[in-house]
Amino acid sequence: MSPADIFQVLQLIFSGTGLFAFAFFLVWVFYPEKVEKWVILFSKLVAYFSEKHERRYISKHIEYNVNSLREKLCKESSGILPYKIEVEWINSNDIESYLQGDNVLIVKMKNHRNQSKNLAIAVKEYVPNALIPTARMYVEPSLMKAIDYVVSKEFLKRDTSAFTYFSEVVKVEQKVKEFVEKVDKINEQGYLTRVLLSEYKKLGLLYPREPTQETYNETLDLESKVHALVTKKPEEKVSPKICGRFIKAALVPVAKEETVEKGGIEPHLTFIKNAINEGIKTFYVVAAGKTNILLAKTVVNRIERETNLKRVYEEEYTGIFRENKTKMYLGVLEGTT
Repeated sequence: MSPADIFQVLQLIFSGTGLFAFAFFLVWVFYPEKVEKWVILFSKLVAYFSEKHERRYISKHIEYNVNSLREKLCKESSGILPYKIEVEWINSNDIESYLQGDNVLIVKMKNHRNQSKNLAIAVKEYVPNALIPTARMYVEPSLMKAIDYVVSKEFLKRDTSAFTYFSEVVKVEQKVKEFVEKVDKINEQGYLTRVLLSEYKKLGLLYPREPTQETYNETLDLESKVHALVTKKPEEKVSPKICGRFIKAALVPVAKEETVEKGGIEPHLTFIKNAINEGIKTFYVVAAGKTNILLAKTVVNRIERETNLKRVYEEEYTGIFRENKTKMYLGVLEGTT
């Protein structure tokens, strides 16, 4: 391209329509979620003019709601929902889905002219097909159904009509209902995605082996230990680690009462170092409240300096701790082998 041609291109870019297109391109590259919102708003505007555009707006609205929360959950635990959703309309009451490429789940469904009902149906099909897809067969089946139910609630909780419809059509067996109550408690403190699903997704390495009772038992054991942690009384002690054949993880709760009683953070450091020798691979250092969070971060920093464990994830967030909204902390340490 000659200098004159380059000059003409630059003139086009920085004048009129060209400048607008260039600016839109930059926003699309750096803020794709904003462009997606604009597309939805535009689709809503033109939806009044034709049924085709109305259907497009409805599908894009569902996709935006699901994919936005999907991104948030994947930040809490990378890869637990590897597929985005795309909705295609069909003239049938049957619902089907299939994987397109490596990361898009196409959900084919009828447009019910009720956005809440459409969202509920899409989520009902999406979650069991997208949540830890290669690992889910190794999680105890009733527990996995309960996790699907609780995660689905996360997608629907802002739309009460959608959740009401979902809860009416999804029949929960008594055993699953008991797990739902426990998983709800785990989710309140933010440990469903950050701990439970983080460990369960690792079982995808077993795929396509057949699941065994051993894998089921280990997933149940981890759920039991995490639930015991989130429901324990201040003075109550819980067994914080699981060293199975497939799951090798430990929870390290850092609480002010415990550290003061035992003389600082040394007991936590000793526990982690001993657990490393026992074969534990992953440590979840958790805390609630400002003071405890500072202590927990000190534990993580010391362990990084004194062992071969490395911090692979760290977050402060808000959860429900002893029935109150509280600042929570999670630091994940893993061995470097």
